[in-house]
Amino acid sequence: MSTVPIRRTTRSRNVDENSTANPSTLNRKISSNQISTKPTITKKADNTILDGKRKRNALGDLTRTHTNNDKSLPPQQSDKLVQKKPSTTLSKESASSIVPPGGKRTTRSTSNSTAKPVDEGVPIDTTKRRVTKPTATSLQQKSKIGRPAQIKKKQIDDEMDYVDEPDVKRQRTSSPREQLLLEAQRFEADEDRRRLAKTNANLPPADEGWEDLDAEDEGDPLMVSEYVIEIFEYMKVLEQNTMPNPNYMDNQKELRWRMRGVLVDWLIEIHHKFRLLPETLFLAVNIVDRFLSLRIVSIIKLQLVGLTAMLIAAKYEEVMCPTVSNVVYMSDGGYEESELLKAEQYVLQILSWDLSYPNPIHFLRRVSKADDYDIETRTLAKYFMEISCVEEKLLQFPPSQIAAAGTYLARMCLDRGEWTPNLVHYSSYSVLELCPCAQVMLDYVKSKDIKHDAFYRKYASKKFLKASTFVREWALGLYGHDGKADLAEEYKRECESEGVEPR
Repeated sequence: MSTVPIRRTTRSRNVDENSTANPSTLNRKISSNQISTKPTITKKADNTILDGKRKRNALGDLTRTHTNNDKSLPPQQSDKLVQKKPSTTLSKESASSIVPPGGKRTTRSTSNSTAKPVDEGVPIDTTKRRVTKPTATSLQQKSKIGRPAQIKKKQIDDEMDYVDEPDVKRQRTSSPREQLLLEAQRFEADEDRRRLAKTNANLPPADEGWEDLDAEDEGDPLMVSEYVIEIFEYMKVLEQNTMPNPNYMDNQKELRWRMRGVLVDWLIEIHHKFRLLPETLFLAVNIVDRFLSLRIVSIIKLQLVGLTAMLIAAKYEEVMCPTVSNVVYMSDGGYEESELLKAEQYVLQILSWDLSYPNPIHFLRRVSKADDYDIETRTLAKYFMEISCVEEKLLQFPPSQIAAAGTYLARMCLDRGEWTPNLVHYSSYSVLELCPCAQVMLDYVKSKDIKHDAFYRKYASKKFLKASTFVREWALGLYGHDGKADLAEEYKRECESEGVEPR
């Protein structure tokens, strides 16, 4: 009996991706009927190592030696067997292929290989597939593939997300074309407003004959002469949005106007000791008034509100603001740092974090342009403007009108002449419009008693040209303590004597 068929069968049965890199022609031509189910041992086991790890020679060296002669299983069932999760236990067939002592066992990976078989026309026989322990690489690949049920569920979820997506897009109220049209309309409206401002259509007739002083600053980028008109128009809008309620003290249960004056006078003293900017003081007083317009405060917490407002204003305006410990020290240990920080957060929340307050100093710089930046007029105007911090009757006037009225009274004290068309144009107020605000300032100056000592001492120094003492002497010498001063009537009488219509 010849042993050649058995040997040929043995060689063809153990052909796998680890045994040889180049399959012989003999293995390709062997018929499936001559294949023996008896497992044999491969001679070339040097390419494999222990612990289930092997060195693969080539991914494309898989050979097909079986044909699907077993027709007992339908094709659908054989396909399902391919997708079944591999078992970690060894089959009888694989167990019988253990090498003798001293040899090495060859293993096969059960993961689906992507290599193309040599004989593409024959289907794969999955009835006798050897299963080995999966390696870390095969587990990683299988976790990426996922089970068919999970893949199907993911496809359904993706389809549901795709169906819901148009509903989210329908929430847009207008199309991009409509938005562009709205923006174009707004731009045209802004252009029309600028043209009206430049052609003086909205200005009072009192500024007839004014000169364009911004043309001199055309080459200076710091003066932004190209945008100065729009800037101050925007500030005129902001001042209306940041004005406090002039009658907020009616809602306070424990506070009075006199207490508010004492608090602001104390803040002026702190402001002067820290040598802060004038903008910081005006912003701090505005924060106090706006907060008291929205919340009811007790007497005990009134000083805390003032300290908090000064701290917030210093952080907003100053380059080097005082620390929290310095502000607490000024309170003479009345409050702790934690209380001040909590009060800061609360005040900012009540004000909606809106600190865009255009204080009178900004408008004074604009008016001084028409006054040729006279230093004496500016110093006296600052004194008159700061009266608005301690005098509650000036809360009803916007910052632009306070700056214009302060300049008007300063020129009146220094006898600088009439209110010229340039001053009317750059302040945007005529004399009759300024008289109500200037009247309140004048009445404060010529009062019998000095109401706020710290404020009076501040402007009595040489740094401010002794403005408080000078203005008080001028007012008392002209009107006296009990003398009634009516600036509007005086202006009308002057216009009648000169034969000019008051405006």
